[in-house]
Amino acid sequence: MRTGSPRHATFKSRHRAEYAWFSIGDALPLLSMDAERAARQVVAACKRGEAEVVLSLPAQLAVTFHGVFPGLAADLLGVW
Repeated sequence: MRTGSPRHATFKSRHRAEYAWFSIGDALPLLSMDAERAARQVVAACKRGEAEVVLSLPAQLAVTFHGVFPGLAADLLGVW
C-alpha cells in the first residue's frame, strides 16, 4: 500500500534489506495500492456485508493460486 510508511516503519532484523524491500514494494504502482482507494474498497465491502475483501490484483492472484495449489503455496511461502 502506498502510504509513504517506509520512513516510519520499524524493522526487526536485517534493517537495510527489509527497508529496501519495503520501499521498492511501496513504490511500484502495479504491486501496491493507494491507501485512499483501499479504504474506499474496504468501506464498500462493509456496506455490502462482505466478510472478506482482497484488494489488489497480485493479492487476488495469490489467493487464486493458493486455492488451486494449497500445498505448493504453503511450501513456497515456507521458503521465506
